Amino acid sequence: MFKVAICDDEQNEAAVIKQLVEEFMKDHGILYSIQMFHSGEDLTASSVSFDFVFLDISMGGMNGIEAGMKLYQRNRKVRIIYITGFNGYCSDAINRAHAFAYLSKPVKKEQLLDHISELVQVIGLDRGNDIEIVLSNVTEISESGEKEYPAIKVSVSKILYFEYVKTARKIRVKTIKKTYEYIGTMTDVEQRMEIYGFGTCYRGVIVNFEHVAKVKGDMVYLNTGERLPLSQKRVIAFKEQLNNYVHRSI
Repeated sequence: MFKVAICDDEQNEAAVIKQLVEEFMKDHGILYSIQMFHSGEDLTASSVSFDFVFLDISMGGMNGIEAGMKLYQRNRKVRIIYITGFNGYCSDAINRAHAFAYLSKPVKKEQLLDHISELVQVIGLDRGNDIEIVLSNVTEISESGEKEYPAIKVSVSKILYFEYVKTARKIRVKTIKKTYEYIGTMTDVEQRMEIYGFGTCYRGVIVNFEHVAKVKGDMVYLNTGERLPLSQKRVIAFKEQLNNYVHRSI
């Protein structure tokens, strides 16, 4: 669960940010909560430890720099994205209030979504990818039979890989202990899971880099003992993705 705060005394601007955050979270199946504030005083009075905060700098009363400093003093893990129409505040936001990012008004959709993606990756690494995503209309496959669920929560860190099962025309999700299937496309899976450190090793197979023990020849070896195929044309790109993940994780 990601706890998000939006603090802006311009309600229209706050509503746009809220809509974009919700769009991103829903597209990636991320569990989240959003709280709206219209002053620095209200934000800092909240007892919630937020994961990230969208904070306007220029507000009546307590400004965003002051509010950000108070939030950071209470919670050193909070990530703050400052949003304002006054570029002169940029250095203060970065130097005094430990800004994660800085955006100018009016907020551009692509820039905001890029920052949210980066936030999810950074926080995910901090948590050891212990982030839950939602899968809808899922069938659990086990030796005792099949069981249908309208929706389930799955921890990203427990997912080994996704694979497309042609005979069933479904996506199979292999976790450490369980196996699920649901209707979807691998393109959607690739786009959704890339931010968590997943990559395509073979057509129809997307693996969690966290569980890759080694790559040798045309095989990907998992820390569970399982092996997955690695297509020759994907070797260079896959190894590069894996190396980038390892460096980010250090």
